[in-house]
Amino acid sequence: MIQINRNSTFVAIGKAILFCIVNTVLLKLSLYIVSTIPVQFDGFVSSSIGPILVLVTTYLFIRFDKQSFSRIGLKFEPATFKKFLVGFILGLGIMSLYVLCLLYSLGLRIQPNSNISFLFLLLNVLPIIIMLAFMEEVIFRAYPLVIIKNKLGQTASLVITSLLFGFYHLFFGWGIAGFISTSTWGLAFGLLAILSKGISMPTGFHAAGNFAQLILGTTGNTYSIWHIADKNGLQIKNFVASATATIIAELVLLALIILWMRLTLRKTNYRQAQF
Repeated sequence: MIQINRNSTFVAIGKAILFCIVNTVLLKLSLYIVSTIPVQFDGFVSSSIGPILVLVTTYLFIRFDKQSFSRIGLKFEPATFKKFLVGFILGLGIMSLYVLCLLYSLGLRIQPNSNISFLFLLLNVLPIIIMLAFMEEVIFRAYPLVIIKNKLGQTASLVITSLLFGFYHLFFGWGIAGFISTSTWGLAFGLLAILSKGISMPTGFHAAGNFAQLILGTTGNTYSIWHIADKNGLQIKNFVASATATIIAELVLLALIILWMRLTLRKTNYRQAQF
């Protein structure tokens, strides 16, 4: 009988992919079930179903591996909130700059939306965004990233998990442009997870990026603080970025992230080699 080494590279990659597939299917099923229930759930309550399912799945996988949550970066420590806050500030600044540059290249601008309360966003919308960002970081930057990194190294783990992140969004209907965009940002999230040795910083960065897009009006959500307008000041209700401009912006962003990744990982490997 052929015995399979449960710690082999092939098995490790297979478990990482299986982990992502299982969670993606469970999330899809949970969304369908919630949509068919006649009772109207509170937004925060319905949004908490996904993270709970993901944590249960994670527990089952690490139990099979005889590991713990802390070994895959899921632990609370004194620096956790600080890392989250640093990630949030970085994400808010970088994503806002990215969106504004994209709008400027298209000849568009943003105008204030006086009908929305920023306090309402902070108390009702932001907690949901943070929770969903945490869920996705657990799926892609905790268990899969760690077990692939332990077998194939940092660069391979970043590439594989960022592609899985892109396919996840493709499955939920984001299209090819969404696949490219989320895969690109997935590299940045994964690099932050490796550098900070956990998911608190990428969770903050991820949540802030989504929040920035919402308040700047690029998501088409009615909660936006600003809305996008053309050069004549007319509001654009359904913003769709130019394909050419988006591709150029994503390629520039990808090049910058790859450069950041190469420089950072090279410095990290050099430091490790000194001890």
